[in-house]
Parts: sequence; structure tokens; C-alpha cells
Amino acid sequence: MMDVAPLPKLTPKELISFEIKQDQEIYKLKIEMENQNIFLILSESKALSEEYEIILNFEELKQIHKAFSMLSEISEFSEYIKVLIENNKLLIKKENENKFSIEIIVEYLYKQSTIKFDLKPKALNLEFIVKDMIKQLSVTNEKLQEVEKNYTELKEENKKIKEENNNINNKFLGIGECLETLKKEVNELKKENKTLKERINFLLDKEDVKINSSIIKQEELSMIKSTIEKTMNLKIKEINKIYQATVDGGEPKNFHKKCDGKNNTLVIYESKGNRRFGGFASEFWDSQNKNKTDKNCFLFSLDKNMIFSPKLNNYQISCCLDFGPGFIQNGTYCINLLKDGQLKTAESLHEDLFNGRTNMLSEDGNYLGISYKDFEVFQIIFY
Repeated sequence: MMDVAPLPKLTPKELISFEIKQDQEIYKLKIEMENQNIFLILSESKALSEEYEIILNFEELKQIHKAFSMLSEISEFSEYIKVLIENNKLLIKKENENKFSIEIIVEYLYKQSTIKFDLKPKALNLEFIVKDMIKQLSVTNEKLQEVEKNYTELKEENKKIKEENNNINNKFLGIGECLETLKKEVNELKKENKTLKERINFLLDKEDVKINSSIIKQEELSMIKSTIEKTMNLKIKEINKIYQATVDGGEPKNFHKKCDGKNNTLVIYESKGNRRFGGFASEFWDSQNKNKTDKNCFLFSLDKNMIFSPKLNNYQISCCLDFGPGFIQNGTYCINLLKDGQLKTAESLHEDLFNGRTNMLSEDGNYLGISYKDFEVFQIIFY
């Protein structure tokens, strides 16, 4: 038998709360009833716990299953749920971190059946806020068009009245006053329209993604972030560090232990000559000793503030157990981390990729044996 808190006296808002122990977990189930709507709100008993909810209309609820049809008043729903909990007929399912469901086992005419309610996160994220604002913008646009149309029609009518009869001054003044009122309303709606557009663009384009790096500065992130978002056609939500050579160990095995199976990664190197460069790979790293074609891959130089995209073919990433992260084009390494911790770059690619023979990745112009100071790997999380 699960422990159930006693049913409190209903407040005017009709808020009931239960504490449910199930599978060594403790959940809080709140039932809010307002007008003909029932709000089922579920949360875990943690210091920081998100709430998940489903909104049910009482009349629609009674049509879901015949067992609910016997409820004559909405207040009887909480009593019904309390009985289900006491008899272990209400089960909470945690399907993943962001999805919960409530399964209710009901008996009707000596038959058992299961009713499932899927709960959704209660808090709105940026995507839902923007969609709601875009919807508001559409309504405002329609209203603006209607008011502008009325304004134009009244303006024309006002002009005709002036030309046809100067003696009907009262009507003229009335229309003039209405015209001025509509003109102000048009201007106010235009301002509101502009504000909504600016707010939407701000929410979509603001630079609020942080990077915890010992190599790249926060103000240098914009070039790489915008290139990734344009290449992937997605907005970046988070940039999480998953590996750092000077912290996790600089051998290839340390890299593969932390990064194998991870896709959408940003690799940033820093040589002992303080050159900073790297690449983005959308494909995941592994240790299968094979190269993977990556149509979204690109290289960059932080010192030169440049992005290098392939001119002829897509880049490939090198997934070799004995080497660290490497980037290849046309079968030749652009960047490769060797067993001994030395970075190798390809002279033959500099004319195409780096616009000349000068090695932009090396502080001394060499193409082999560039010692690195540190390198980091980050995983990109999109909305």
C-alpha cells in the first residue's frame, strides 16, 4: 500500500496535493480545478525539480472512459484519484528525463482497463515563446491592415464630403475626429508591430551561449557559432566541454575514452608557439580506424579570424585508435595529432585552404612536428 497524505479541505481555487511513494521515488501530484478545467501537475521531490502537467476539461474527461462518466461534479474527481492512489491503481511512469506519464487502472462493469495521460514540461522554452510571439505578430498585422483600410476609406470619404458639401460641418468634424483617433491607433499598432519584430529577432539572435575554455576567448566565439548555426541550420543552446588534454591526459586513448560516440564537436588546438586553430565535426568520433566524410565539417584559425571550408570535396574526420582528432581533405591530412603528441599539417593543402604557402597553423612555418600546448573538445547542443 502506498502512503497517501490526507485530503485537505478544498480552497476556493480547489487545489489538492498528494505525496506518492513509488519504486523508491517520491512524487508530488497536485490537482488544480478551476471552472471546468482540471490541471494534473507532477513533480519529483528534489530541491530543483521541474513540473510536468496535463490540462483536462471535465466534460471531455467524462467522454474518455465510461468510468469517469459517473462523476457528476468536478470536485468528485479528486476523491476518485485519492481512492485510485490508495488502491495502487494510479501509476507514475518516468519514460525519460523529459517525459512522464500517469497510468490509471479503472474498473467498469467488472472489467479492467488502463488510461494513460502523457504530461509535458510546464515551463515554456524559447521555441514556444517565439512561436507565441510570432502568432501575436500575425494577429497584430491583420488588425493593422484592417485599421489602415478603415483609415484610408474614412480619409477618402472625408475628402468627398468636403468637396461636395461644406454645409454639413458637423458630420465633417465627427469624421475628422474619428480619423485622428484611427490615425493614432494605426501609429500605436505600428509601434507594437515593430516592438514585437525586434523582440523576436532579439530572442533568436542574442549571444547568450557561453564557452568554458582555456584557449578561445568568449568574444572570439561569435565567428565559429554563426558558422555552425548557418551550416547546421539550427540554433545553438549549449557548448559543453567534454575533454581537455592538460586535464584528462594528452594521449590518444584519453581522447577516445572521453569523446568516442560524441557528435557535433568543436576541437580547438593551441600550439606551444601560441597559434590557435581547430575544426568542427558533425559526425561522431570512434576508434574503428576509418575515415568518415562529414559534409558539415570546417576548419578555422582564431589568430587570423578565418573560416576554411572545402572548395572541392567535403572534409573527412580521422577516427584512428592510435591518433587523436584529425581532419582530412582529398586523402591528405589538414590537421592530425600523432602518437607522440606532435601536430602535423599538410603543405599541399595550404595553397587551396590557406591562400598561400605560409602555414597558418604553425608559428614557425613547419608542417610536421608542431608541439601543442593544449587542446579541448566541446559538444554542441542545439535547440
